Amino acid sequence: MSLLQRIKSDQLTSRKAKDKFKSSLLTTLLSECAQPGLNDGKRESTDAEVIAVVKKFIKNMKLSLDVKYTEAIHSEMCIVNEYLPVQLSKDDMVDIVEGYLKANPLAKMGEIMRRFKIGHDGQYDGGMLSSVVRALVK
Repeated sequence: MSLLQRIKSDQLTSRKAKDKFKSSLLTTLLSECAQPGLNDGKRESTDAEVIAVVKKFIKNMKLSLDVKYTEAIHSEMCIVNEYLPVQLSKDDMVDIVEGYLKANPLAKMGEIMRRFKIGHDGQYDGGMLSSVVRALVK
């Protein structure tokens, strides 16, 4: 089941359960997640596109929390976070980069970043990865 289909299913379940808060949030999220595919030839959005939208959604919620903390925004973030893949920790990134550098000692930063994008798309924070790679590439 694709991530978009999972959001649709959860949205329908919350509507049937009459959970207006979750249903409303997932309806908005579903609409936003469907847009990349609809804008590119009326197809279903890929998981990578959905993950990017979910991350943007969370980023906007964090900005709202910085302005004013509310329980509603915190609850929304908990719900939306369920649709992201498990994020790699800094230690995980260091291990992966060190392993790649062991196999390719002359690798440059751009090459490592591209490899990460291919193999671990949506599972890492780009800023943190950039600092890890900078520290390890000599």
